[in-house]
Amino acid sequence: MGGEASPRRLPPPTPPLSIPQELSAERGDAPPPPTLTQEVADRALVAALSSAAHPSPLYYCVSVFAAADDDARRAGATPADAAWVATLGEVKGLAVGYAGVALHVGAFPASPDAASRGPLALLDCMDAAGAASAGLAGPVTPLTGPAASAPPLPPGFWDAACAKWAGEGLDDDVAAIAGELAARAAAVSALGAWPPLVKPLLALAANPHSAAALVRCPTWLPPPGANGRAVQLGTLLGPFFALTPIPDLAAPSQRRDLGEAMGSLLNPASQRGAIDAVHAACAGVQGALAAVVMALLRAGPAGKAGAVAWVASALNANAERAKLQPDPRRAACTGFGLNLAAVMVAVAAPFSDPSAGRAWGKVTPAYLADGEVSFVGDTRLAADEAEAAAWAATVAKARAASAAALSPSPPPHHFVNFAFWATIKAIAQGPAAALNELKSLQHRRHAAEGDVRALEAVAASGAG
Repeated sequence: MGGEASPRRLPPPTPPLSIPQELSAERGDAPPPPTLTQEVADRALVAALSSAAHPSPLYYCVSVFAAADDDARRAGATPADAAWVATLGEVKGLAVGYAGVALHVGAFPASPDAASRGPLALLDCMDAAGAASAGLAGPVTPLTGPAASAPPLPPGFWDAACAKWAGEGLDDDVAAIAGELAARAAAVSALGAWPPLVKPLLALAANPHSAAALVRCPTWLPPPGANGRAVQLGTLLGPFFALTPIPDLAAPSQRRDLGEAMGSLLNPASQRGAIDAVHAACAGVQGALAAVVMALLRAGPAGKAGAVAWVASALNANAERAKLQPDPRRAACTGFGLNLAAVMVAVAAPFSDPSAGRAWGKVTPAYLADGEVSFVGDTRLAADEAEAAAWAATVAKARAASAAALSPSPPPHHFVNFAFWATIKAIAQGPAAALNELKSLQHRRHAAEGDVRALEAVAASGAG
């Protein structure tokens, strides 16, 4: 199509827009069909969507967007091509707009199966795009029913939809998609088909509009007073951070990956391969989680504030994990702590070199007094709880006096300050707690072995 100077005409069936007969009659057109303009495309879209010829109006609009996008990418560089690309851009905008009308208003006829999908029809298209991408194994759940015919979501559709649907149903769409992804993540393994779940989550986190909607979801943060287990099970990111091959002591039947990977391998070389596979899986999960958190931090003020709030609430709620003898029913699983620590190390990495930049000047011990991440109850050198509380009150008073002298008031703490102290807390709840847990398991094993030997001695002696 590129390089032609003649006006483009709308060729059925690609793009999947057909010119309604009544429109051709009105314009007095005879074959070939009329030239594609925004007016023609608008009339064609409305006619097609109103005809009940397409079981899923959303899928149809996505297909129109994809076809227009393909034509735009194949266009040349002549002035006629530029005008053609501009017209295709208008078609894409119409497709996104009518997709929102179909999804949020239900103004067009749809099959019962398609109507029942609601916002999850968008996830169907995301799944289809993920299955078609190189390096992804496909969706976690095989696409069936109306989802089996979902067209892959084309590049640019989600960003255009977020910009157009913000304040007009986007919050409900994001909540439904994120909730479904969290439910799927809770049912998969770190050694299994988790990658297809991350691409849609990353799309939600990377767009400023959908990121703001994501952090407004009712289950983004845990309820007040929740423990680490509640964060793992009840927040949208919790199941993703719980992706680990390490058995969960509170639910041993749900995470058997490590035993299955290692238990049947008697050959040391095979065991080495299994260990490498486990390491690669852990690194993959942690890299994906870091990408999601970094995307939120870069997605504007709302996304950044939401990411900080989730990390802080997760660390504060999971204080049980840092105890010498944590209750696994109240703490998030070991892998959750390790994943969160790895993510925070990645977040803090740009600020970790004291000789580079001025980041370290933002780190102050005053954060311990009233930062987002609470250090209340942590062991302190040369101070009991009363002395620590008195120091915190002094810091808070000085901060309040300083803030009162400035207008507008500065934020309580710089992000670098948060990243530094949150990383320390995450390491205490992650690697440090895991090592303590391993030592405790070794002690219990030695004690159990001693008990077994004692019982064997009693049985050998015939006593009792």
